[in-house]
Amino acid sequence: MIRERWIAAAATLTIALPASVSAQTADVLTTARRQAVERVSALEMETHLSYLASDMLEGRDTPSEGLQDAADYIASQFARAGLEPAADGSWFQTAVLYRYMDARGRQRMVQEEQLPEGVEAEPVRMHNVAGLLRGSDPRLEDTYILVSAHYDHVGIGRADASGDSIYNGANDNGSGTVTVVEMALAMGSAPPPRRSVLFITWFGEEKGLLGSRWYAEHPLVPLERTVANLNLEQVGRSDGDGGDQTGRMALTGHTFSEVPGYFQRAAEAVGVEVYHHEQYSAPFFSRSDNVALASKGIPAHTATVAFQYEDYHRPGDHWQKIDYANMALVARALVLGICLIADDPDPPCWNEEIPETRRYVEAWRRLHGGG
Repeated sequence: MIRERWIAAAATLTIALPASVSAQTADVLTTARRQAVERVSALEMETHLSYLASDMLEGRDTPSEGLQDAADYIASQFARAGLEPAADGSWFQTAVLYRYMDARGRQRMVQEEQLPEGVEAEPVRMHNVAGLLRGSDPRLEDTYILVSAHYDHVGIGRADASGDSIYNGANDNGSGTVTVVEMALAMGSAPPPRRSVLFITWFGEEKGLLGSRWYAEHPLVPLERTVANLNLEQVGRSDGDGGDQTGRMALTGHTFSEVPGYFQRAAEAVGVEVYHHEQYSAPFFSRSDNVALASKGIPAHTATVAFQYEDYHRPGDHWQKIDYANMALVARALVLGICLIADDPDPPCWNEEIPETRRYVEAWRRLHGGG
């Protein structure tokens, strides 16, 4: 009962600024931004995740009926948020991939041009789910920020000691998916920021970043007018391998661009710490869907709470283990950070001073006609 009261209280939380917040930082919470931030509901996020990570969806494998059920649910929530269908009047960006067995007997899925010669392949249709929040500034509304997460997991596999064989993927990455949904609902309920925001959930991350790589080759909005991507992974568990992560989050590639700085400012305003994980920040940058956009030159990072945790890719990753109050707090910081980027007329830039970003800087120059 205490837990239920705590979640219900978090669902209707009025933002109280920490005493240590400077007047300059407090100014980021304008009336419109505060309206969006305060709309985030922990109780609603639990409702979303208790469905998406339920046994009914059988682990949301790519492809599967459970994955399509998840896509339909996400689309319904984007519609509820008042977004525009972003894929030629549809919520679903259809990708056609080809499934075949490799020489080792393992299933592969690739785009048509990547098919090895002479293999027998079956076409498979899957969907990214995308909705657009149109910006309010006529000078900036045709520039975009992507807010993304993968909604697939690994399906049904080897049973654990309890006999559970469904890999529900509540934290990985149901948590990121419902946070994207809740951010859309929150921002859709408030006056829109100056730039447009594309909310998108990817299929097939667990099979090799399939959905985000498809999007990078078939974008719904021009890549050269996409100023940033915030991707979300594993934002629901606060019991990671680094101890209690309550009130904390990290971005991969923390020093790679100016994007993390926006979220540091935003997080401070709602009482969350954004920190640089010295061990994981750089290597994890290339392990999630953000890298598909970064490889095209777009400053793109993944936000996470627990890089590693006990039930990673195990049947025990259940929705009941999520810290919903903390996930809502993190979502509020993320909403505010997106608003800060969206309202800034100057887009975030890559850090050109470090060797780790060289390939992304070169891709940015190619994207913008710099050779």
